[in-house]
Amino acid sequence: MKGFLHSQSFGVKLLFFAFLSIFGLLLSNVPAAVLLTPDADAQTLRWIQFIGSVLGFALPAVVFAWSLDNSYSRFLQLKRVPSLSAVFLAVFAMLAVQPLIGFASWWNEQLQLPDSLSEIYRVICKLENIAKEQTLKLLAGNRPSDLFVNLFFLALVPAITEELFFRGALLRLFREKFGVHTAVWLTAVIFSAYHLQFFGFVPRALLGGLLGYLLVYSGSLYIPVIAHFTNNAALVLLSFLFSNGYVNYDVETLGREAPWTPLWVSIAVLAAMIWASKHKATQTK
Repeated sequence: MKGFLHSQSFGVKLLFFAFLSIFGLLLSNVPAAVLLTPDADAQTLRWIQFIGSVLGFALPAVVFAWSLDNSYSRFLQLKRVPSLSAVFLAVFAMLAVQPLIGFASWWNEQLQLPDSLSEIYRVICKLENIAKEQTLKLLAGNRPSDLFVNLFFLALVPAITEELFFRGALLRLFREKFGVHTAVWLTAVIFSAYHLQFFGFVPRALLGGLLGYLLVYSGSLYIPVIAHFTNNAALVLLSFLFSNGYVNYDVETLGREAPWTPLWVSIAVLAAMIWASKHKATQTK
């Protein structure tokens, strides 16, 4: 049964992926329906997120890869072990692009919906506040053990499961039909929309674009996973240091108060990754 969709058309593959995505989304909500209560503690929220990520992202990606290739790890580009230089590039690129992500966050937050959509805007704001409250609850803790627990649940697990789904499965599917750039940015937009956070849509789409180009350039899913983890881990670590008084730099302002020079450096890094990925894709055709 492995690879039974291999010879099917793009439309059939896309429909099957959509079915798996919806099924995974429904499954991912089961833990919350069973375990979530108004007074749920941070550890319960972490496990809800963990189980939801595995069921909602990792499981559909692996099943989809299994349906298209005899080796799901080959389809998901997990066969190639990245070089140390590629790992360094992933970490450097993700850290270097933070001023651009921060600026995009600030710009995105300035957007206002027209008066005719005021009710939708109110609902968006309410959902954003709920998400922020849950995030703050998850990040709470002043012990080193709290930091390591959060690095696992909030940084590593989302990096692995989301990259399997978006860059491993969805980007691979789109790249078979469209060019590299269309596949990367279409995946990035869906990646951002999936998180249902209007005020973070643009920066998350830029982040998704960088992750996509890192995959194209390296040919290994481990690289965007490492980059994704770097981004998440930096936020978790800065939040821990700020909330416990070790630094006076709030994670909420990360990149938004940077001068123009780091911003241009961020733009240059992203542009370089686009150029390098295009060159790499041309070589491998």
